Amino acid sequence: MRRARAKKVPAAAAVRAIDRSLRGPAGEPCGTNCATSRRSGLPRSPVDGAESKPSRLPGVYHSIMQMDPVEADAGTAPQRFERVLSQAQFEGLKAILDRLSPDREKLPTQVLAANTYGEILAGLGYRLTVVRQIHLQDCYGRLGREGGIKAVLPYYDIPTQASLPTLINFDATVTATPKSATFFEALFLELRRQLQTQA
Repeated sequence: MRRARAKKVPAAAAVRAIDRSLRGPAGEPCGTNCATSRRSGLPRSPVDGAESKPSRLPGVYHSIMQMDPVEADAGTAPQRFERVLSQAQFEGLKAILDRLSPDREKLPTQVLAANTYGEILAGLGYRLTVVRQIHLQDCYGRLGREGGIKAVLPYYDIPTQASLPTLINFDATVTATPKSATFFEALFLELRRQLQTQA
């Protein structure tokens, strides 16, 4: 009885098949957790008239979803909150909350009660406004009551190489670009998720 010979597959075809398996549904390269990157579209919450759109920052939400939460342990709710918020990935969001929160003891409850980044800002007495662009040098020149800007909070996200500035204004508004509003929305939701797992 003759044995059936195994069909030889050209090496180039095998490489192409592997490459296709490592790509997402639209042909985009996948990271280490392809299933997450395929299903993790950013939340679409409207902010002050800005059209609700998925993130234009490749990998932002995917990298946030891969963050490792701190282990739950004993302590008061404010202590657990500070431990979570003090993680390096929340550095930019912490700088914003530090500037806006007059009552640190109430902040954990306010974060858990809010469903979006815009809602937590509103709970702290500020309204989120989105502008097309923020020119940092111009904003530094407008610091003070005359210029209307209370604080300039620059933030640079290394994985996406994106500049994501935030302005805190004397008229009780927080100004962001569409990219920075989307980024901090996703970051806020991740903070809230980690706090809920420890509640």
